Amino acid sequence: MAAFQQYRVFARQLAFTLLTMCVIAAIIIQDHTHYLPLGVFNTGAATISKVANTCLAVAGLVLIIQLIELFSGRLSKLGGLIRGLFVFVIILDVLLMFGDRMFVTGDPAGKLGQYYELADSGDPPVILKKDMSGKPVQQCIGDAGSARDGPRVLMLGDSYTEGSGSSPECNYPDVVERVLREKWLSNAQVVRAGVSGYGPVEALSLLRWYRARQCPINAVVYNLTLQNDFADNLPGTQRRVVAGIIFRFPKNVFLRTFHPLNTRMFRWALVLVYFGKARTQEMLNAVSVPGGPCALDAQPLTEVSPFLRSTVERDFDNTRRVASVINGYDEAARALERMRDIARSLEVPFVLVIFPDRLLADEELRTLMGIQVPDASAQAHGFAMQLGAGRVLDLYGQLAGKPGMYRTVDTHLSDIGNVVAGEYVGTTLADYLK
Repeated sequence: MAAFQQYRVFARQLAFTLLTMCVIAAIIIQDHTHYLPLGVFNTGAATISKVANTCLAVAGLVLIIQLIELFSGRLSKLGGLIRGLFVFVIILDVLLMFGDRMFVTGDPAGKLGQYYELADSGDPPVILKKDMSGKPVQQCIGDAGSARDGPRVLMLGDSYTEGSGSSPECNYPDVVERVLREKWLSNAQVVRAGVSGYGPVEALSLLRWYRARQCPINAVVYNLTLQNDFADNLPGTQRRVVAGIIFRFPKNVFLRTFHPLNTRMFRWALVLVYFGKARTQEMLNAVSVPGGPCALDAQPLTEVSPFLRSTVERDFDNTRRVASVINGYDEAARALERMRDIARSLEVPFVLVIFPDRLLADEELRTLMGIQVPDASAQAHGFAMQLGAGRVLDLYGQLAGKPGMYRTVDTHLSDIGNVVAGEYVGTTLADYLK
């Protein structure tokens, strides 16, 4: 009996020691090797790195204590406290995972966060923006209707595609629809499937979901925003929703399981800090502000606010990091190629619309920030122009060097910028689809 009890003690000590070793290995692989060349976080990466290193130091100290306890053959109070903390973290993470899935991440009417994952939508799942009214998701995302209501142009993309106009009259997808009805067919529809925070991989998941439901499509348009879609492309990772916010996680199951910064507990802690600074409705209004009058007078940029400066510098730093990695563009390029393949299988046109990096197109901004045309932004633009066969519409010539094309507060298009982009894309699409 005593031998059995001793074996149980040893097994318990060994299990928790191995768990600590797995944590240490996960931190080293994720943060101190080139397995994930750009890491998992692209915002606040320096701070996150310090937190990860602190976790590594603490885990190393815990391992020393556990090894001493293991080889001495005795249980200590400190070792018991460590094991208790491990059990607490594991139980809390499991509870957060199920609670998040039930009430936040899987609930389109949940009041916390902007996003949710559509149930039974595949792997990776379709990520949608929450409708604060709590309306159920339609079988086919976009305006209600059927093929009898006219040809449907499915527009995929991020917040540029969702639209940053003050009203439908100056909102990019609405302007495209108006022009298509004027110059092509009077009953043409633009299916507004742009979701702020999206990248090509998320758009591909949505297109697959749309096809699986046999939703009517007469053309597929992907709006590639170079400021985000390449800069947010981190090799070896995938995007999932936690606490209503889109996060990146390693694709590797071992890293997702054992790295402390990939736990639900840590991601929820980040979200609570984030929501302490801004409410959900305020963040939703930051993209589209329906009902306001359109400001169609081009206003030159006279100063760069601290928020705009920090946003531009962060985006440029991310663009530069992605450009420096040999496979930095691969994930986005593969997703776009698969979108094109799906369009081909549906026997409909695929059109790629390229929105340039603001830092590349906005001469006023560069002058006020005192910088030259960044090589990384030019490199990303050149790469986008070579993304395979198909119709490519480049908006650089429409937006570059013209005052007032962007908001003064952030990097989204202004009302006039939305109109300029929408009229050009709508006119070109109408000629192409005739």
